[in-house]
Amino acid sequence: MAYREEKESRGFEPLTEAEEGLLQRYLQALAADDGLAKAAGEHVALGLQDEETGSRLDESSLLQEGEPVVLLGSPGSGKTSLLLKLAYSLAASPGPQSPVYPIYLPLQKLRGPAIEDLIVEAFARYGLADEAPPLLDGLLASAPLALLLDGLGEIPRHYQLEAVESIATAMGRLGHQTYVITCRTYDFSLFKSWFGRARRLSLRPVEDRELGQLLERRVGRERARAVSTDLHAQDDLAEMARNPLVLETLAWALSGTEE
Repeated sequence: MAYREEKESRGFEPLTEAEEGLLQRYLQALAADDGLAKAAGEHVALGLQDEETGSRLDESSLLQEGEPVVLLGSPGSGKTSLLLKLAYSLAASPGPQSPVYPIYLPLQKLRGPAIEDLIVEAFARYGLADEAPPLLDGLLASAPLALLLDGLGEIPRHYQLEAVESIATAMGRLGHQTYVITCRTYDFSLFKSWFGRARRLSLRPVEDRELGQLLERRVGRERARAVSTDLHAQDDLAEMARNPLVLETLAWALSGTEE
């Protein structure tokens, strides 16, 4: 399907000159964000698994699902770094005919139930606070956005219910947009009544064949062999090391090096 036909089928309208100008400045700011580039570069790509079918997917397919996705994983499994990598990749290498505008939304920073406030804040981080509010309704209706909502369980508790309902309502009202929502696996039961129909994908744990490669990246080949031997000598450590963040911590601790 051609991009124009795809846009029309998903409910997009042509952007105004002001809307398109704002989005282009936003993309340029994202692409020039060194902190975002660093976070994207540090992401450990392990792939995804469909919670219902068990099938494996490449992380690059995350935004091609055509339906809301809930991305599950344990703390330190790479949920946040994957969203940051997606945001940076889309900004740094936009498609020539089918740009998707990523908006990273850390839900722990919500200061009220309205998700729209967090979207405005995303533009404000790049000096676009004055331009975004009057154009927001038009952007949500007309611009192909990838709304990357990070941390369902981290929404401040005193308005968590209202915020979750606001997100679910926005997804129903703006179903033509792309949504990826991260959540810790053990927290998702709290939100299943709102997002149970979304496709659930999980980040795969580190497998044995990947462990050595990751260790080499962190501490070098010589130390990696010794660390790998120590990990496999202790079943509990070997299991913990299947989490990328824990693996990195153990690698530095067992190798006797400093980051």
